[in-house]
Amino acid sequence: MNSKDHFKQDYLNYWKKRTTNPLDGSKVADSNIISYYVGEMGISKEDKIIDIGCGYGRAFNAIYQYTNRVVGIDISIDMLRNASQYPYDCLIESGAEKIPITDNFFNHILIWGVYDVLNQEESLVEFNRILKNSGKILITGKNYHYDSSDENAFIAERNAKLNKFPNHFTDISKLRKVISEYGFNIIKAYTFRLRGNFGENKFCDITKKQYN
Repeated sequence: MNSKDHFKQDYLNYWKKRTTNPLDGSKVADSNIISYYVGEMGISKEDKIIDIGCGYGRAFNAIYQYTNRVVGIDISIDMLRNASQYPYDCLIESGAEKIPITDNFFNHILIWGVYDVLNQEESLVEFNRILKNSGKILITGKNYHYDSSDENAFIAERNAKLNKFPNHFTDISKLRKVISEYGFNIIKAYTFRLRGNFGENKFCDITKKQYN
């Protein structure tokens, strides 16, 4: 992840507000949406999963209904203090590009809402290292090629820049082409045309070219 200077108490306060009450009024992906996608990972109760960029524990309950073997990591000690209210196996203060975990350890990895602040290439290499051969990763991120008519998306990006928060887009088309170079295969891929569609679960399954 980026410098710790970006992730102090003011970032924690900002992130808590924005994940419940975004400035542009769009609907945020809540716990039900998180549970929907975590449920598609096929997690069993014996599986070990790491919640990367766990923040204040936003996704914990969605994971915990499938397995109680959950590790959380975050670069922010303030975030981890908040996450400690949940019964994680352990919480680790760390960036995502160099995780202090042995090779082939986790069955699954969750990267919910934080891929935009990572060094994405370095992180993918590290995820491949700590993940078991049959493991799955769930990643959410902002598409570099978002709809130019999406005013809410523009407002969100402007606000992120004004607050000087790290903000990296993901080139989904490029990622799909090169993902095998990092040791992965894409099982499912979804896009959401407009900001707020994610919170309403209005998606296009681009692996099947089907709309919900």
